[in-house]
Amino acid sequence: MNLARLPEQPGDWKPRGRPGIVMRSSRDQPALYDPSGDRIHVLNETAEFIWHLCDGKHTLDDIANQIRLQFDVPEDVDLSSDVEHVIAAMLRKDLLLPAADGG
Repeated sequence: MNLARLPEQPGDWKPRGRPGIVMRSSRDQPALYDPSGDRIHVLNETAEFIWHLCDGKHTLDDIANQIRLQFDVPEDVDLSSDVEHVIAAMLRKDLLLPAADGG
């Protein structure tokens, strides 16, 4: 079991996908394929959008702001905990580099 988690102060952390993870389609849904464990992780539309922003260039706040723009989310809706939840799940599934390695 991977115990990776969000940094305590994620402020400037920029998540980055683990090398070797491949975006594919599984039953017409976006999915991430992890060849090292021969696992497929099916994503919903928002998780797919977040994955594409896990490029080592975007902070969690940047990702939340991009979601707000892409999905027309009102300014008064706090997206931080939702983004953190998805990123934490990706970390637990070993899809992202740990914070110490991720930028």
